[in-house]
Amino acid sequence: MRSKKFAFSCVVDENTKFLVQLNVWLATLTENAGVDPADIFVHLVYDDPALSERLQALGINCVTVPKFGDRKYCNKISQLDTEALREYEHVILCDADLAFVEDPRPHIPELKWAVAGCPVDFPNPPWDTIKSVANDIGIANTSFSAQTIEGHPTLSANLNGGFYVLPGSMLAQFRSEWRRIALEMLAKEDCMSRLGEQYEKHVDQLSFGFSCMTLGAAVVHLPRTMNFPLHLNRELYEKISLPSAPVICHVHDQYDWRGHVLTPDGMPFPEVIDRANAAMARPMLFESAAGEKPDRKSRDTSVLGRPRAVVITGFHRSGTSLIGGAMRALGMWFDEEHLIPGDDDNPKGYYEDARVVRLNGRILEALNQHWATPAFDVVHPGHARKLLDEYVSACDIVSDLNAHSNAWVVKDPRISLTLPVWRDALRLTEPTRELQQITLLRDPMACAISQQKRNKREPGYRNDLLHITGADLDETLMSWISHNLSILEVAAMDEGDRVAPFIVPFSEVLEKPAATLEAMADHLNCKLAKLEADKYVESFVDPDLNRSEKKIAPEGSDSFWAAQANKLYELLLSRKLTAISQADAKAILEELAEARSILAAMLPVSSLLGKSYRIWKHQNVQNRHLTERIRKLEPRAESGDKARQAMTRLASEADAARESARQMRLQVQKAEKTTASLILKLESLRSADETREAFREVFGPEFDPRDFTAPGGYQVMEWAEMKRALTQEVADLKSEVARLTPSEHAPAAPSAEEIRHNVEGAINAVKGSARYRLGNMIISAVQKPIRFLRMEPLIRKLLRSARTF
Repeated sequence: MRSKKFAFSCVVDENTKFLVQLNVWLATLTENAGVDPADIFVHLVYDDPALSERLQALGINCVTVPKFGDRKYCNKISQLDTEALREYEHVILCDADLAFVEDPRPHIPELKWAVAGCPVDFPNPPWDTIKSVANDIGIANTSFSAQTIEGHPTLSANLNGGFYVLPGSMLAQFRSEWRRIALEMLAKEDCMSRLGEQYEKHVDQLSFGFSCMTLGAAVVHLPRTMNFPLHLNRELYEKISLPSAPVICHVHDQYDWRGHVLTPDGMPFPEVIDRANAAMARPMLFESAAGEKPDRKSRDTSVLGRPRAVVITGFHRSGTSLIGGAMRALGMWFDEEHLIPGDDDNPKGYYEDARVVRLNGRILEALNQHWATPAFDVVHPGHARKLLDEYVSACDIVSDLNAHSNAWVVKDPRISLTLPVWRDALRLTEPTRELQQITLLRDPMACAISQQKRNKREPGYRNDLLHITGADLDETLMSWISHNLSILEVAAMDEGDRVAPFIVPFSEVLEKPAATLEAMADHLNCKLAKLEADKYVESFVDPDLNRSEKKIAPEGSDSFWAAQANKLYELLLSRKLTAISQADAKAILEELAEARSILAAMLPVSSLLGKSYRIWKHQNVQNRHLTERIRKLEPRAESGDKARQAMTRLASEADAARESARQMRLQVQKAEKTTASLILKLESLRSADETREAFREVFGPEFDPRDFTAPGGYQVMEWAEMKRALTQEVADLKSEVARLTPSEHAPAAPSAEEIRHNVEGAINAVKGSARYRLGNMIISAVQKPIRFLRMEPLIRKLLRSARTF
């Protein structure tokens, strides 16, 4: 008898988005559904000691299981290995992207030899594909008895994999059969090719349905309120008839990076989203162990005492690089491996992490913005769908920084616009690490002039008709205002989301560097390294860096935007070397209400400028590369001329060599034709006269063998005549011997052996004659040149024709 009624289980992969989903699942499951943490099982398919410790501290069962099969889409099968689940009457297998609006347990019927769930939302895969796959693995009698949202047929057991209800008594059977069918499907190439890339991710869902059929388990269809999809459009929502408000929402990707569920357009009962998000007021995974923000005064004064992260913000040319150099004196760590090196604008270095700069650029591009555009909409939850990939990348960067240092710092003026992404990434990856912000403040007109000086060196500056490079002074001032307003927007948020900026005036750093560092150390609650501070003041701080303050041009200084920028500057300057509170941030924003409303109205134009910047940026990068190549080639112009002349000579010589090669090829082809013709004639020759006639056909009627220019030509003709005469002479001897008859006076006829001996003697006598020796001498004389010139095949054919002479 099982004493426990319901267990809730899910599987979490190592991608950061699953951590966000898990937080939603746990918060709504415990707060809205009232499930005891002891009845919750979280299965990790990767090793994460910190997360395991956090879950166990919350009283939740955390189990590490191996990845299953394809190690991608079937990992949920691994949770059936947990023996503790079999102690429950009902086990609910969930996807982590569920948000519970209320307790689902009263809506689940008693199950004995049956499973429960909602039919799939869409035909994934289509009915014909399901039948073909079933035949591939030997499952017959497939018939549809369920329909998708749009009325497409599907298997009765083809349930949405986000919410399965199984009786605990069947877990062992399902573990065996579900595993077997899933592995068989993954192993069959025909089966996977039928599913293709579009449907292969549904192997776990299909194999579960097939295992229900092979086990003979009944299927109970739950109403769609038990697994209501949030990824539909208005047209599809109109087709769904719900008897009541959703009990469980299947969120899919409808959440922001903090885990707040978004309301889709046209969704019935939108109030349930507010109920789901109410549970997120207590984010189980992302709050400190004590549930409260630690008191700054109780921290260890050592930088290594409590983990922290520092971001340096402020408009471009405000001195952010200057203060970046001071952070080492405060015990902060930069990731040297990824720092952007200095250049003519900042010879002492930017102190900017290249990964952070690239990601900030991607975030702004995803929002059709650019840091230089005059208006900017602060990053907020409504941007979630556009920024999910960028948010995951931010979590990866922050995780790497967390692993390397207990007190790290990143600096990029663009963080002024993208701070919410980095704030939430830190809260997700290490909730107990404190985030602090140092904001550089410089006179807006000085920033604008300094920025314009740098922009004028851009190759595309003169052709910048859209003023993307900051060619217009007012637009640069508007951008300065937007950067600082974005910082204040975050500072004015609720306590859990706000990041207070500590205002550091640029002029204070130059005039009172030691006192400024002391104030920063007190704010960060860290010890100031005296030697490092002295070294910084000596090598970094230069009063001449304030050049632009002394050369402010009067034109444009009395414009509306100059007045608004000066107003904001004075309000921030009055709070120098202090952290701006939430109340102060709201008060300053109220003072700048007129400028904020105008900038908000300009957002569409600003978005257009952001899109145009992409085109300008591409052209500008090409111009930069071309300019750099020309600059590097100028000192080599003289050597380049010489190289071109040498190349011209080489080209001329190459042309001459190619012409010579062509002429040689023609001569070779002509010689080959002549030799082929001669060989054809020699193969049919039977006498010396025919040989002579053949040569004359090739070389002309006046040809004389004695004039034959080929080496050994005359000797060959003579040798052929001599060979013919000797052959005839030997033949005459043999015939004469054959006619001999025994003499009447001879006592007996000679034996065959004696005759053979006499014939051989006669032949040897012929070979010993002067004529025969002369022939051998001729042959020896012509053999070497013939072989050297590769004329041996030709001579052999000539000899074969002479054997019949």
